[in-house]
Amino acid sequence: MVEFNTTVPKDRIDPHVKLPTSIANASAAIDAFYAAQAEGRPVEPPGVPVPIEPPAPPPQPEPAPPQPPAQPDHPPPLDHPAPPEPTPDELVPTPQQIQGDEWANRYNAMRGRLGAETKKFNAAIATKDQQILDLHSKLSQLSDEVVKSNQLLSQINRQPQQPQEPAKPLITDEDLERHGADTVDFVQRAAWAAVSPELQRVHDENAKLQQELSRSRKAAMNADLTREVPNWREINTDKRFLQWLRKPNIYTGRTNKEMLNEAANSADAQRVAAFFKGFLSEEKVTGHQPDPAAPVPPVAPRKAAVDLASLAAPGSGKPASGTDMYVPPSKPVYKQSDFERVRRAKAKGQYTAQQALAIEADMHAATLEGRIIKG
Repeated sequence: MVEFNTTVPKDRIDPHVKLPTSIANASAAIDAFYAAQAEGRPVEPPGVPVPIEPPAPPPQPEPAPPQPPAQPDHPPPLDHPAPPEPTPDELVPTPQQIQGDEWANRYNAMRGRLGAETKKFNAAIATKDQQILDLHSKLSQLSDEVVKSNQLLSQINRQPQQPQEPAKPLITDEDLERHGADTVDFVQRAAWAAVSPELQRVHDENAKLQQELSRSRKAAMNADLTREVPNWREINTDKRFLQWLRKPNIYTGRTNKEMLNEAANSADAQRVAAFFKGFLSEEKVTGHQPDPAAPVPPVAPRKAAVDLASLAAPGSGKPASGTDMYVPPSKPVYKQSDFERVRRAKAKGQYTAQQALAIEADMHAATLEGRIIKG
């Protein structure tokens, strides 16, 4: 067991505790102050503190024989003393100190911002709560209306439906018995003879108005069409254009002529102009008509993701209709499934506009020339 030295030092100062120099100087000044008061001498103001030499350590006792270590009942004293507790004056900083402290200013600024944000958040929460209450109120009103409507519908469904009475004839059986069939027939013929000229005049005027309206709409359509396509009249008599009108559309299955006539009958100038522009675009792509636009610097051609040759079957084939028709071996033969493949590739942007027009034009020509096979 470890033995502790319980002997109290002479001056009640533990030599093992090392005081800081400032505290030792302050303690010496206080002792000198009280000694001067006791002797009646005037107290001089403290000058430069004189460092106090620490007392010499006591002689070390001879080492005791080694003993097995034992767990002490109390922790050993610390080598360094605990820091002195602050005085009450030091605990409460002055307002000047708070204003001059950087961290205090940061804390106050952060506290102010947090307070403002908290007010905004609380105001937003209050607004949302009010909106939720209003929505609940409206939902309750709508629920009441739905319940009333369902009740009204159920009442209407419970009521037996009354059969509609047939329209009463203008001439009843009683009239025939009272005046006779001959008299009634004579009155009808006389009335028809009286109003027939007037009805004919109204009919003629209506037909004339319809014709004038049709001419006016057609003139307006022609004027708009001339602004869009100035040479549409020459194109309308071109043999290649008339042949192009007989081609079926790969998306609708109807011929271009049917759709053009439908657009013209409805006086839709934009749709009519689209047909002429589509024909001109195909003619430019296939090289039958020069492009009047100014020449542009050549650019590298864009390679299509799906080659046109991969869609065509090699050699010449027979059309899907089964009729025999000679197909030159230099022209490709398409399968029926190629139309859907081209449509999907065009939708994905795998073709440029010129490539898509060229493929569609060649497929139109293949349909007329019998270069379509099953598959």
